[in-house]
Amino acid sequence: MKIALLSPTVEPFQGWGRYTLEVCKQLWKKVHITLYLPENNPPPENLPFPVECVLPPFKKDFSSPESEKPFLSPVLKVEGDIIHSLVSFPYGILAFSLSKKKNIPYFITAHGTYGVKPLLKRKERYLLENAYLNASRVLVPSHFTGRMIEKFLRKEIRWEFLPNGVDYEKFQKKIVLPSKWKGRKVLLNVGELKPRKGQDIIIKALPIVKKYFPEIILLLIGKDSWEGYLQKLVKKLRIEENVAFLGRVPEEELPGYYQIADVFIHTPRKIGWKFEGFGIVYLEAGACGKPVVGSRSGGVEDAVIDGVTGILVPENNPSATARAILKILKDPTLSKKLGEEGRKRAKELSWERYCEKLIHLYNHSLNR
Repeated sequence: MKIALLSPTVEPFQGWGRYTLEVCKQLWKKVHITLYLPENNPPPENLPFPVECVLPPFKKDFSSPESEKPFLSPVLKVEGDIIHSLVSFPYGILAFSLSKKKNIPYFITAHGTYGVKPLLKRKERYLLENAYLNASRVLVPSHFTGRMIEKFLRKEIRWEFLPNGVDYEKFQKKIVLPSKWKGRKVLLNVGELKPRKGQDIIIKALPIVKKYFPEIILLLIGKDSWEGYLQKLVKKLRIEENVAFLGRVPEEELPGYYQIADVFIHTPRKIGWKFEGFGIVYLEAGACGKPVVGSRSGGVEDAVIDGVTGILVPENNPSATARAILKILKDPTLSKKLGEEGRKRAKELSWERYCEKLIHLYNHSLNR
């Protein structure tokens, strides 16, 4: 079985890129794959699987008929028994076109918000709707994502819930970081700094937590356009000594930050059609045996089991967020129990197991 995989990137600091990289690393051990990337986006060197940069440049929308043409009349040399677009737009449309040309099945992975956004524009909606409706399966990381796609399409599609995975072994390696925060309780958040990710909720909860743990420190790993606003919020609340903006850290150091954390916290919110599709970061924290606090938002309930691997709080609620953090920090037994259950779940949701399920779906589509 040969699988042609389509994606815009393999850069791990982007959600699509991390997903692409992990899926390809596992699939190539079991089946023949080729990853196809945009012609203007060469990958890093020394990838263990074959890569060809032949796809049309990645686009967030089709601003003109000329921009959509390469996706509708593909003249690409893409080889495989199955085509799988690892993003919904625009390469899901290309997968549909190639599938018709070659008469082979195709799959689409829809990542939360980005599986819905193109449905808000007339031209993109029409093209992606056909791609969704004719796919062998549309893979979604959460039940919420599947329901949101159908809500905006106003039609049912063949979606399959396949929760994202985690590179469990990567997070078992002991990483020694500078002992800058030794002796302090550490909260950790990892993700792009933007309104949907809800870092402001954590910051607003911090003064409440600080009353009980004056030396508490919140480490924010990630960058984006919202960083300036968050820094102003920190200054307004006079908690500059309790928040550290670390930007993007080297990938090999990331496990070390999870390992020094007392609580991992990620409190996304739904803003219109924008939502958290799943939250791989919760699994990464779990792989390090850390308790988590999340919000009941989007697909988070498929990533965090409330009361088992972590505590879920309502969206946009700094008070409830602070109570959840304090509950864990004040109860070492609870903290340990949540962390142990999180570790078990991370083992269960490894990328290796994810790809085993994926291969089963591939075989099923070929047999049909």
